[in-house]
Amino acid sequence: MNIVKNILLERETPSGNKRIERILFIDPQRVYVHKIDLYGSKALPEKELIADLKNELKTGKVLVLENDPFTSKLLLEEPIAGNGRVSQESVKRAKSITVRKAQRDAAYEIIKPIIQDERQYNKKERALLIKEVLEEAVRNCKPGEKPITKKTIYKYLKRWWQRGQVINCLLGDYSNCGGFGKERKIGSIKLGRPKKYISPTTGAVGVNVDEATREIIRKYLPAYVKECKETEPIDKRPVFTLKGAREYIIKHGFHKGKQQHGNISVKTIPHASKVFSYRQLVYHYHKIYSAAQQIEHREGNNEKELNHRGLPGSSTSLVTGIGQQYQIDSTETIELVSEIDRKNIGRAFLYLVVDVYSWLIVGVCVVIYPPSRQSKFD
Repeated sequence: MNIVKNILLERETPSGNKRIERILFIDPQRVYVHKIDLYGSKALPEKELIADLKNELKTGKVLVLENDPFTSKLLLEEPIAGNGRVSQESVKRAKSITVRKAQRDAAYEIIKPIIQDERQYNKKERALLIKEVLEEAVRNCKPGEKPITKKTIYKYLKRWWQRGQVINCLLGDYSNCGGFGKERKIGSIKLGRPKKYISPTTGAVGVNVDEATREIIRKYLPAYVKECKETEPIDKRPVFTLKGAREYIIKHGFHKGKQQHGNISVKTIPHASKVFSYRQLVYHYHKIYSAAQQIEHREGNNEKELNHRGLPGSSTSLVTGIGQQYQIDSTETIELVSEIDRKNIGRAFLYLVVDVYSWLIVGVCVVIYPPSRQSKFD
């Protein structure tokens, strides 16, 4: 098998672990190659004879990998505008991509003198190249700016070597940000983005939603859903909204006793800055309840089963050709009246016959008697 640049090789280490390596450089005389450990945090280019590598490939000690794990990370998707309209989210994404490109290009310009020189794979020669880059960076450094460091240069070089030696290798690992799926530790500092408007009197910045608050939401939100479905009479039945849910939960889950105002007893609830905000409820509502449960809350179980349930299969899978199976259905249309005296004739019913394999309409019929087994045969 031919050994080419950027090919990935997998071998077993003496400790029994799997190690994946990338071929960085092939000697023009095809005597040796330079390679690097794909996931080593302190990995640097290593030299290996091509003859030894070919023997290991023949004996099966080294395997060639077809899929590169960094391929998907090298893509920088541009926002697509539809019908000439650009959403606010697209504008933000375009700005983010512009920033990421600028950071990528700046990193490339820093290591460009090194990666264009074949001496980059030799430890001593590489040290001289890095020294020249550092000296040039100090000379060009503007007042107040910090010059580039040796640690940063090696960070960019490792990205370049390990991820395929193309310019998009230098894109930042923003996909690793955020700790997706991990619960945040609640501390004294509020999680999430800061509030836009802070109360000038209290100066409160909001509260964190801890497990105790989530338990209150789980306890009182179903009660609010039940109230929206069962309150009588129907004209006084509230419509399910998350704003209404928040008011209900605060009223029943956070009240601190009652106060008497004349003949009226009023529940005492904490200040708005002392309870979760509407945006926090939206976040945790989507986190606690699935999409199916949310539809059931808003529209009821019957509507969910009728229009939103998952389809386990398709009738198309039961046939292999045209004409093997047909489906027939009817629907009510308009009331018909006589053209002569305008007397009511009856309601028209439209029948359609569809071929299951091609989903083409193969038959149409309009009758004035209600759907029945006999009318279908007629």
